[in-house]
Amino acid sequence: MHARFIGSAKVSIIALILSASLLLFASGSARAIEFTTDTTIHSTDYPGQPIIVTGCTLTIDCTPGEGFYDSTLIRSSGVLTHPAGNANGLWLSIANDVTINVGSSINVNGKGHPGQGGPGGGASGMGGTHGGTGGGSDKATYGQIPIPTSLGSGGGDTSLAGGGAGGGLIRMHVGGTLTVSGSIQALGSTVTSAGGGSGGSIAITCATLTGSGSIYAYGGNGSSTSLPAGEIGGGGGGGRIAVYYDTSTYSGTMLARGGTGSVSGGGSVPGGAGTVYRKLTGSAPTLRINGDTVTGTTLMDAPARPARCPDDPQQRPPRL
Repeated sequence: MHARFIGSAKVSIIALILSASLLLFASGSARAIEFTTDTTIHSTDYPGQPIIVTGCTLTIDCTPGEGFYDSTLIRSSGVLTHPAGNANGLWLSIANDVTINVGSSINVNGKGHPGQGGPGGGASGMGGTHGGTGGGSDKATYGQIPIPTSLGSGGGDTSLAGGGAGGGLIRMHVGGTLTVSGSIQALGSTVTSAGGGSGGSIAITCATLTGSGSIYAYGGNGSSTSLPAGEIGGGGGGGRIAVYYDTSTYSGTMLARGGTGSVSGGGSVPGGAGTVYRKLTGSAPTLRINGDTVTGTTLMDAPARPARCPDDPQQRPPRL
């Protein structure tokens, strides 16, 4: 490991304890921390500094609270995520820009509640419920549409396999431009012979949204493969997405569809679609419930609206 001064004739080699390489930029005191091997840090590490993730997985444990950074660049198949089951999820405030290059992602797939866990946890092969109802389940949806902050729930176990884990939680404030050329994902886990996990939550505020990548909170697929006749592997319900922005040239896709599921011997039990809430500053919000190619059912128990969600369309949303 070494540190290098960009734009300087001097190159210093420094032994690092951490599995990251440190790039010290000549722009004031800001130091860009570049991670090149799989690493876990806490949200209190490197406050106010630029973060670069190159070709590895950076896990940020936000148990201590919100992480504050200058900017974030994810490139060369890099992944930014949080530990499984962490209730705070990936909770970040970025002062300037966040850039997710093609092939890279902010990815909290399967990082929610474990199989059968969570408020919408499935049983007996049912899909997990969150923003959409799990296949075969009668549990009510949960979480907040305008500012989702819940982990996805796990799918139901069977005699042959454990249910899929729910998707995790991304809540991120970006002071500058969020460029999504890769993807932002909070998918429930897909499993065989059991119920799929429900999608997680994605809550983002940014000044500018751009790129043509994807923002997904799908439910995981379940299946009844090798199960006795009549038993099910239900699809997980979709999660919840909410994105607030001042301006946008984003041309990608936001979806929170449910997962596919099946009944042994014939039939399907897909998960219901979750919610996609979009708010352009100065305009009325839009709410979309779109199953795409998966025609599951969503039982709409209206979630409680948080007191801090803005009613004034001119008001910027609060930091998540």
